[in-house]
Amino acid sequence: MGRAEATEFDRDYRELRLLEHRIQLSRLRRTHLMPTGEEELRILARATGLAPSAEELVEHWHAIKRRVRNLHERLFYRPLLTAVARRPEEELALSTDSAVARLAAIGFRDPRGALAHLAAMTSGVSRRASIQRHLLPAMLQWFADGTDPDLGLLAFRRLSDGLGESYWFLRMLRDSSGAAQRLTTVLSSSRFVADLLERIPEAASWLEDDDDLRPRSLETLADETRATLARHDDTTAAAQVLRGSRRREILRIALGAIVGVVTIDDLGRGLSAIMTATIAGALALARRDGKADGLEFAVIALGRYGGEELGFGSDADVLFVYRAVDPDDATAQSRASQIVADLHRFTDDPLVPSTSTPIYARRARTARSCGRSTRTRPTTPAGR
Repeated sequence: MGRAEATEFDRDYRELRLLEHRIQLSRLRRTHLMPTGEEELRILARATGLAPSAEELVEHWHAIKRRVRNLHERLFYRPLLTAVARRPEEELALSTDSAVARLAAIGFRDPRGALAHLAAMTSGVSRRASIQRHLLPAMLQWFADGTDPDLGLLAFRRLSDGLGESYWFLRMLRDSSGAAQRLTTVLSSSRFVADLLERIPEAASWLEDDDDLRPRSLETLADETRATLARHDDTTAAAQVLRGSRRREILRIALGAIVGVVTIDDLGRGLSAIMTATIAGALALARRDGKADGLEFAVIALGRYGGEELGFGSDADVLFVYRAVDPDDATAQSRASQIVADLHRFTDDPLVPSTSTPIYARRARTARSCGRSTRTRPTTPAGR
């Protein structure tokens, strides 16, 4: 650290310490939280002498934080890029071994692999490379704060490669530091979500707006399902679109849950609504070829699903019940079983795994005594 940086850092450290001590002296309490009340801030401003008013003290405090963050980036994170860029810099340059040691120190388990990702993302003269050279020092710090920095950096590289020079993605990275930080948090927290984002990259734009991360209502999902069925005469194509919609909505809720927009109650209702819309759409597809003619067929939600309390690791318990309009219909059982098989086929998705427990359909008059339920897993936990 040079003398100029050391002087700046020393001054900011002392001012933050002064703030901390005056806050603790006011009520002789051990705390590290900045007060929020106007009167408390005014007293603190006068006690420290750092600003004449509460508003100016808050601005002064934010300015200190910005300077310290920029200093950390300039001295600790930005030199990592000079180790892979191989271009003259005004800042400190690191050797490859020094860069590897620094990445290992901040939490990367495969620092050489991380260095290779940095080189791939910052090399060249493209607009994307230029923006990433500017932003990656801050993002490295955010990745290091995450659960799995290696996963986060790899997932970001894949997402960036997939989106290429997309205007909205580059604008989000350049202009919205909050969305960029959310993206690093999500990518370094969940392999499941990172995999879904790689397949639905446009979902990254939702991170800019909290409303886009909240679960959609059952009515909205049901309307979309009906529109999908109306647009596609081909059953296989319609089922594929339904699976894609399910992935998208699960990803929406997972993103919202990770960044703290979605509450546990919202999550349970949202996942249950997705499951209901998916089953309803699959059931409508299963009825298309006439195998349900003369049958009353219902899917009854039980357990946590019935109580709208599904989680990312919950099983969805359902009971299939049918009743033949004609009591003497000898084909009713086989046709009901075929409907159940079609439901399995239409909803089966390798990206959103489900258990393969047997499914049983029973006549309505015997459902109370011998009805069986099935457990289908709606999704993998977001934290895994």
